[in-house]
Amino acid sequence: MGLAKQLNHGAGAVPVLPGERINSLDALRGLALFGVLAINLETEFRVSIFRQFLPREPETGIERHVDAFLQIFLDLKALAVFSLLFGIGLAIQYERLDGNPRRSVLLVRRLLALLIFGVVHLFLIWNGDILTEYAIAGLMPFPCCLARRGR
Repeated sequence: MGLAKQLNHGAGAVPVLPGERINSLDALRGLALFGVLAINLETEFRVSIFRQFLPREPETGIERHVDAFLQIFLDLKALAVFSLLFGIGLAIQYERLDGNPRRSVLLVRRLLALLIFGVVHLFLIWNGDILTEYAIAGLMPFPCCLARRGR
């Protein structure tokens, strides 16, 4: 049992030590986040929000090739991988806090903080926010976890 897991048997949670991180998950998370950024740069941030109401001009030259590449190789794939890694990270946190009597409280508190950030971001900054959806999706399995824990 790692030092961080031993410390988690107390009242609070502690960060994972650098040697205990799963580097392949971190690298995959970085690649997925880069893919999400590339798609957002291409589809959301460089065009007017009114583009959907205007007649679409055919893309030419390099723009057409870049758009095709992103649509074929990245669109929704990077978001799906990033979402899967969010769930894996949540499961790892849940397992790491095994034996901690406040495990559910700590994780629900983290997800509620994510929900608050997401709602603020959604209404004040950008309507394409995903943090709110992640927080809600993260809160959904908790009744099952609590029921399983009670057995």
